[in-house]
Amino acid sequence: MLVAGFGSMVKAEELSFAREFVPVGKAVFQLVQEDEVRGQMTYSTRFEDGLYVIDETTVMRPDIQETGTIILDAESFLPRREIIDGDFSGSIIDADLSFSNGTVTGEYRLKRPGDLEKRVVPFEKEAPEGLLSRASLFGLAAALPLNEGHRFTFPWFSSLSGAIEEVTLEVTGRVSVAIPAGEAEAFRIEVQNVTPENVIYVSVDTREVLRIDVPSLDMRFERLSPDTE
Repeated sequence: MLVAGFGSMVKAEELSFAREFVPVGKAVFQLVQEDEVRGQMTYSTRFEDGLYVIDETTVMRPDIQETGTIILDAESFLPRREIIDGDFSGSIIDADLSFSNGTVTGEYRLKRPGDLEKRVVPFEKEAPEGLLSRASLFGLAAALPLNEGHRFTFPWFSSLSGAIEEVTLEVTGRVSVAIPAGEAEAFRIEVQNVTPENVIYVSVDTREVLRIDVPSLDMRFERLSPDTE
């Protein structure tokens, strides 16, 4: 397990995750925007044959749905493959991308309302060392060393846009956070230098991700207890 000093900056090649805190199982979040429940996200994770597999589905009223499978190496948690199917108000974005030998390769299939068929766009981009999957970090953040003042800087890949960005996660302290099950003490982690920025709240007691905020969109994902999913 990586231990970083107070206020230190951890680079991607030094980034590691405590395996005992890596999420396994199913988590369901309600999507709240402008204080109205407008959708749901399901985030399921498992270890399988030397891989760490994430299945994610997000649905938002009235007509947005995204499903994805993210396959990571089970030791390094670096991405191997991402398969994304998205319908954004009738605009289709599907992706099938592989990560190997320092490159991201694959294809996008795009379709706008009124198009008769999907347009295939080949994709290839050089991948920096230590490139992580954006979709995986919202769960794996729980397995980082979460001490106040720790900052982690690394490149991540966004499968929907095809962009590679340098991101910083900063643990800003412990706070009381509200979710449908009640109040809980959580580590507050800011996701910085990206648009939109996010805030991830991780339970101090259980190391579960409790809430993910998108402040600029007045949006948050609140974890539901198993009996209310």
